[in-house]
Amino acid sequence: MKKILVLTDLSATAANAASAALPLCCALHTNLVLLHTWTPQPVLAEYPNNSRIIDALLYGEQSKGQLEALKENLKEELAGLPPPERLPSIDWRHEDGSLRDCVQIQLHHKDIEMLVMGSRTGGKLDHLFLGSDTRAVIDHSNRPVLVVPDGKKMGPIKKVTFASDLNDGDLRAVHYLTRIGRLIGFELEIIHVVIYGSQEDDAVLRQEQFKKHVDKFRFPDISYRNIYGENITDRLSHHCHENGSHLLALCHDRHSFWSRLFGGSQSVKLLDKQQLPLLVIPANLETGGL
Repeated sequence: MKKILVLTDLSATAANAASAALPLCCALHTNLVLLHTWTPQPVLAEYPNNSRIIDALLYGEQSKGQLEALKENLKEELAGLPPPERLPSIDWRHEDGSLRDCVQIQLHHKDIEMLVMGSRTGGKLDHLFLGSDTRAVIDHSNRPVLVVPDGKKMGPIKKVTFASDLNDGDLRAVHYLTRIGRLIGFELEIIHVVIYGSQEDDAVLRQEQFKKHVDKFRFPDISYRNIYGENITDRLSHHCHENGSHLLALCHDRHSFWSRLFGGSQSVKLLDKQQLPLLVIPANLETGGL
């Protein structure tokens, strides 16, 4: 059975992200797995009563108890949702090691469909791409990563905006969005992002060629628009607010347009706050079978 893997540090932010994953599990017919990782500090074996050992043992047991409590809370939330066709199961895993290494091990299981994690309070979009934990997960995941903003309750997804520079990796990402869109029932808007001085002349032609490929997916509710400018992130944020998008999606690899945009010039003005859930779809996408 396919699974959505929710990464949790047992904070309120992570609990909010786990709650956001519940309706997705129902719509995509997946189970939910909570993953908590931690890195025990090395201690000297000749000091068996060392307080670090005791603290580590206590934390291990406490965190397992917190995972079980979160699982029970999610079960209660699930009972309050409209009855799905199939009730997802909820489980948890407690692993020793770095977040990146533990996630990589989990991704070897072909049944993982998507990762879900929370962003920090007041998290900026540049932090999403430059912050250590989130960046490590996004850079090394071959599954989509949903980043849920702190304190934002994720309601029904009726409209998704996909920001693109219309490359081949974006086509694979759009194909994935059309597949989950049929299950969730959202409208898909494709935004062609054009920075002034780059690709302006052939923007219309590129969009027409891209659209011909997307038409083969036969998704019923899809629209296109170009966004021009230099402060692209500001314009994109404003556009999503104006058009009522519930989710912003983009395709990412470490050498992509978005990586250059968010990790490059200091002159790029980044979004003040992440207001929408962000779905980052890897260029080397693998899925659990949707």
